[in-house]
Formats: sequence, C-alpha cells, structure tokens
Amino acid sequence: MRRVVAVVLAAGLALSGCGFLSSGDRGSNKPDGFTLRGYVSVGPNVDAGASGPAGSGGPCTAPPAADDVQAGGAVRVADPDGHTLGTGTLSPGVAEAGRCNFAFQITAVPGGVDAYVIGVGNRASVSFPAHDLRSDKPAVILVDL
Repeated sequence: MRRVVAVVLAAGLALSGCGFLSSGDRGSNKPDGFTLRGYVSVGPNVDAGASGPAGSGGPCTAPPAADDVQAGGAVRVADPDGHTLGTGTLSPGVAEAGRCNFAFQITAVPGGVDAYVIGVGNRASVSFPAHDLRSDKPAVILVDL
C-alpha cells in the first residue's frame, strides 16, 4: 500500500512540475502600453448642427477653414524622433461653449519616451509630456480660427 501511495505521489509531483517547467517558455515582458485620450477643439464660435445651438452638447462640424478636422479623420502619435507609435480616428464633433470638439483614443501606446507628438490632419503636430498622457490627462489640441 505504501508503495502505491509513493508511486501516485511521485507521479503527481512529476506532472505538476511539467506545467511549471513549461511556463518558462512564455515571455516575461509585461505589457507597457496605455490608452492615450484627447480631443481636437475647433473654434471659437463654431455653429452646431441642426440639433441645437452652440454650447448645447449637440453634434457639430468644423468650418471649411478646418476641413481636415472631421469625424473619421486620422490621428497619429509619434515619439520625438517622428517614429509612429499608434494611430486612431476622430469621433463625431460635439458642440461646447462655441467650439466643436472631436474626441480620439489610441490604445496600446508604448512607453519609453519623455514626450509624445500628436498630429491631426494636415495640422502642425503638438508635443505633450509623457507623464501627463500616461496619467490619463487628455491631450487637447486647439485649432483657433
């Protein structure tokens, strides 16, 4: 009887060790990405769409002078050297206080830099401190007309 118990115990330990040993085959890298959030604010004095006056929180569109800022427009985040780290798109505009705000979100943005450079449409790129964006502070890009 002792022999059977010893064999079963030895087999159990051997099999449980197999799982432990093969776990070393997995990478030890932890995910380093974060979700970058922000918005492009076009204004001042942008009229809202048919749903209500400016400032109502209703839908809006950017005027012709900012036609490169629109729902579905491309947003690019890069490191200070210009290497693309991620891309996203602008959400539909929402009117607020005479401005039209287009939100964006870029997931899995890697760390390791001191600043992030964000470009929208054919606008000049804007640099933001990495600490602020990694702390979930929104990247606000102003387009004043």
